[in-house]
Amino acid sequence: MIARVPVEESLDHIKRNSVFFNEIAHELHAADQILILGPGVAKHHFQTYLVEQHPELARRIVGCSSLEHPTELQVKDLAQRFFKLKQLA
Repeated sequence: MIARVPVEESLDHIKRNSVFFNEIAHELHAADQILILGPGVAKHHFQTYLVEQHPELARRIVGCSSLEHPTELQVKDLAQRFFKLKQLA
């Protein structure tokens, strides 16, 4: 069986993601380095959005990695490896 999303719903989803992604991008403008984490493909969609819409932010991406429902400790551990820090505040 092949399931297809109606074009109207697909376009609405893309529009909602663009608004959401733009809000996140706005918050990241002061970041020197960006690490994108998360489950599924949304993290890759966000990375692509940055490349296409905010290339100055995309150049600051240091990693994009899958992480299913991480704890705060797991996020800090992964961030330490990417940012090469001994401690995070």
